Amino acid sequence: MIKGHGLTKRALDRWVGSPQRSCAGVGDGRSGLLPRPIVATLRVEHFSGFEFFLLPSRVHARPPASTPQRTRGLRKPLGPIGCKKMQEQPPVFLPHNEPYLGHPTLLEFDHAIPPAIRTHIRLSQSTFGRNLSPLEQAAAQLIPQAVSIALSIRELIRQGYLFSAALLLRPLIERVGLVEYLRIHPEAVQSWHSGWPHRDQPTLQTLLETISQIKGCSADDLRFFSNVLHKLIHPDPAGALWNMIAREDGKPAFSSGKILDDPEFCDFVSVVGSRLLSLVTHIAENIFEREVNGA
Repeated sequence: MIKGHGLTKRALDRWVGSPQRSCAGVGDGRSGLLPRPIVATLRVEHFSGFEFFLLPSRVHARPPASTPQRTRGLRKPLGPIGCKKMQEQPPVFLPHNEPYLGHPTLLEFDHAIPPAIRTHIRLSQSTFGRNLSPLEQAAAQLIPQAVSIALSIRELIRQGYLFSAALLLRPLIERVGLVEYLRIHPEAVQSWHSGWPHRDQPTLQTLLETISQIKGCSADDLRFFSNVLHKLIHPDPAGALWNMIAREDGKPAFSSGKILDDPEFCDFVSVVGSRLLSLVTHIAENIFEREVNGA
């Protein structure tokens, strides 16, 4: 169970697609991420960093100090009162001692990286020594960016910077969604090469629709998820809940450093990151191998 918002691992699979089906739609315009939020009933006092998914907009990011029970469920800090604990942690984590080592969703992310890298190395070699089509030229710029962002997310998880890792999910979605959008909308490729005028750019919700694979995913679901990403990446009060913690005295605070004991947050970032990495790898295969084979 994902703490604080009622998401199970199975629900996350429904949301972002399981590894086995995350790329099933490549080639028919229905590939990729399923941003399908799972709504559950919550008690407002259980702030966890994810609850703004479900809380009404009128609920403020910081719970009233007069209600101590509202801090229940918050992450333990390495903050002002936890300085001793902070000093016990290594300044830089390595693969053998990282805080979420062995966590199943993080292990899935790790397993997705080597085959993805091998595929991109193989495909990149095919881009030299021949003229690339306009779509290939765009993909050759956007896909490496997406891979780099995914690998950056993985390294931020290793160091415990989960909030920063979550911030990178939106630019990763934008690049994966855009390259697939250009693939299925060839008429947009020329506009992209011409400077990508704002009037021609698809909205984030359109990009989510492009890489969604569940036919029953409603426009409201996509709009909701798009709004979540917007609040996360911009200085919105609701976005502050992503890095809210509880000090050792039980008072709420906002972390400016590492979050080392929130496996549910790790679940969310790892699952979305790994599935998007797998998706952009299959999109790359679909674009470059089809072009080489003359399909």
